[in-house]
Amino acid sequence: MKFVKSVCVGLGIAVLVLLPGTTIPVALAQGMVAPTSPALPAPPSGSASQPDGVTGAFVACVGLLVIGLLVVGVKILDRKRKREEEAVQVQSQISDALLRDRTLATLPVTPTAHVPIWGRAPATIELHGHVPAVELREAVLRVAEREASRILSAYQIQDGMTVAPPVGAHAA
Repeated sequence: MKFVKSVCVGLGIAVLVLLPGTTIPVALAQGMVAPTSPALPAPPSGSASQPDGVTGAFVACVGLLVIGLLVVGVKILDRKRKREEEAVQVQSQISDALLRDRTLATLPVTPTAHVPIWGRAPATIELHGHVPAVELREAVLRVAEREASRILSAYQIQDGMTVAPPVGAHAA
């Protein structure tokens, strides 16, 4: 806690030094006594208030902290939005590729992409649905792999498809 207080006071002093016309608050913050003007009344001697320099430093520190938190919050939201757009792009690219292939266009397979916000963790592409044959399942996986590699550098495909013959097909 002492470290945070000293950093805040240091930032406040830095702000006061950089602002023009702040020689008296800087002198107060450094522990020097500022000359009093005869036109200004002297503060009451019994008051326990802090000097204006320390109060100004505290206000400046709080202001800088709030501005810093706002900047970080905006950056996080922007990164999250970009990652969500990237996930939607991957999903639509895979869906479009499946629809372009005549043998795969009628299959009820749905791709869902999740791109992590932090780090270099790979994106996850989940494929859900039913396919009538193992060969078609492998074809769907190949198409998803090809389309994901065009957009993403790191990804993993999770196969959630089930192989089930169409309803009404007779076992031989």
